[in-house]
Amino acid sequence: MRSIQIIIGSVFCLITNYVKAQLHVGSGQRIFVSSADQLQIQDYISNSGIIDYLTLNGGGSQAITGIGVIGHLNINKSAGSATITSGSGNMQTITGKLMPTAGTLTTNGNLTLRSDINGTARVGEGSASGGYISGDVITQRYLSKLTGTGRNGRAWRLVTIPVTGSGILRDVFMAGQSGTDLTDPSNRSAQPNDLGTVVIGHNQPDATSATGAGYDWIGTVGQVSSLRYYQQNATSGSFASSQVPALSTTYAAADQGYMLFARGDRRQTYNGTGNSSATVLQATGALKQGTINVTIPALASAGFVLV
Repeated sequence: MRSIQIIIGSVFCLITNYVKAQLHVGSGQRIFVSSADQLQIQDYISNSGIIDYLTLNGGGSQAITGIGVIGHLNINKSAGSATITSGSGNMQTITGKLMPTAGTLTTNGNLTLRSDINGTARVGEGSASGGYISGDVITQRYLSKLTGTGRNGRAWRLVTIPVTGSGILRDVFMAGQSGTDLTDPSNRSAQPNDLGTVVIGHNQPDATSATGAGYDWIGTVGQVSSLRYYQQNATSGSFASSQVPALSTTYAAADQGYMLFARGDRRQTYNGTGNSSATVLQATGALKQGTINVTIPALASAGFVLV
């Protein structure tokens, strides 16, 4: 058994790499680890700070408590379980890579894969049969404000939903909000900050029709839709404005990919202006894992297929 040295103050400094003991990282504290497997833990972990790299291994049961950040997490367990404890006082956020080398991580809904201006968390390759992450995961996708010559911050993005379950499209694209008249400043100020975006329906004549159909209204009559699915045909296929998905569609029943015109978050004033912002799309559900089979239709019915 080797040890870590604790420096009094707000940081931990890793000295050596193998700890057969409980690990406690308090709020405002950090363990600096330079590479994978330098810090391997086989017991209970309380993390309310930041751990750069962490490997959970051994054959016993391990629980993680606290609200903290882990840069890279490697689950490499020959037996036993690794569990993020349930309850509102627990949430672990991955900012780098979650590597499912061996064993299962049970999340209890308390795991976030963060995406922001600094990068997007990811999951490494696990078993072809899946099952290496059990429980819901909060997945994020940061959409930057595109700038530069000829750009106004807005752009079409090809996006997908990496989870399945009972969540609906409105949850990920509109931050769980219903269709809203966003020409009203009081409605805009009530929207989540830096989360979701505006979703415009196809050829809506007024606010009542748009919001009644579940879409947002920004004051432009007959505007083209800003969220579309791909309609294949024998010669080509298209993301036509009329191909707008029902925002009540569950993740489990949703198409695999969508074209989204991202303007920014839902608090901006959009009609007749060049306003835009960065934002984050967020979906909560069971991660799609393991081998995914995709059926490719015959050429007679599909010139192109979106995978």
